[in-house]
Amino acid sequence: MKNKKKYGKPKFVLLTILCFVLTMVLSLALMVSLNLRTMVQEESLPTAVGQVELARIPVDGATMAEYVHKYFIQDERVSLESVEKVMKEGTFSEFTAELTERYNTYLREGGEFPTVSADEFVRLIEENEELILEETGLRFLEPDKQKLRESMSDMVEEWNAAAADTMHKGVKAFAVKAVLSIWLPIVLGVLLLALLVWMIVIHVRSTVSAGKAFKTYGVAVFIPSVLMTALSILSDIIVAVKLPVFGRADNFLYEAIGVYVLGILAAAVIFGIGILCNLITSGRKKPQTAAASSEQQEEIYDGFFGEAKNTAAEEAPQPVEEAEEQAQRKFCRNCGQPLVNPDAKFCYKCGNVQEHVKTEE
Repeated sequence: MKNKKKYGKPKFVLLTILCFVLTMVLSLALMVSLNLRTMVQEESLPTAVGQVELARIPVDGATMAEYVHKYFIQDERVSLESVEKVMKEGTFSEFTAELTERYNTYLREGGEFPTVSADEFVRLIEENEELILEETGLRFLEPDKQKLRESMSDMVEEWNAAAADTMHKGVKAFAVKAVLSIWLPIVLGVLLLALLVWMIVIHVRSTVSAGKAFKTYGVAVFIPSVLMTALSILSDIIVAVKLPVFGRADNFLYEAIGVYVLGILAAAVIFGIGILCNLITSGRKKPQTAAASSEQQEEIYDGFFGEAKNTAAEEAPQPVEEAEEQAQRKFCRNCGQPLVNPDAKFCYKCGNVQEHVKTEE
């Protein structure tokens, strides 16, 4: 079987960085998708919207109460404080929450796309007619209601068109439905698993342990999870402190934190698998390395000294004269060059015949 080419260090570093970045992007996309889908499935957004103080929502550089007071109330006797009180104590927030729930149900279950009509705003005024009369002294008669229908018809049509483009048809609607579908988390999860396998292959082909790939992958998942958790907590604090208009409407952010904490736990598990793989691998390799090193030492010893390792225990002590003669044979008597073989007949350097050869002859 043909061996695959190993990755060099530059290519290994480049591919590792690429896997790291892709893992962060896909992890972030997966967590956001799961968070938004959870919000839609559990109807967190309608609940949050129902807690918003409509009178203080910014609209065209002013609050909603100021906008209504300026463009819809023509009686100078009606104060801004009266409008704010009506919007706060009336059923306007409930109406907004109910409208949000319609869109939420459509995104969750599909069906016919919900629209808003001017008649709904007229009925909203009728529901709060007594409160409006008590706070402002105004009584909405039929001509007033008809005028309200006419003045709001264009605004309602623009609203319905914008909502349809965002949630019902078009590129934006397709993107929104894709993000909230169950298939997007599945696809992102499969891609993350494929990236994990690819990272392991990169490490193995670069002679680096697969356990290190798991640890690197765990870090890549851990970073976006921690960042998104911190951002969720920070945004929750900012909304509560700097934007009190939303009251505690940001409670759904705690669900986001829960999703991101799951990402942190998943990263910890992956990182732990990497550590475990390294421990198992190192535990298996150490005895083999020790055995291999002892065998190599033995081969080196035999290569240098031949069978001399056995002679120490088997051979009898040599006479002093013979030992001196063998010691003298180690160097050429003519040029002093070390002899490769103590029993060599000729010096490989100068070619001179050695004395022990002459003596023996």
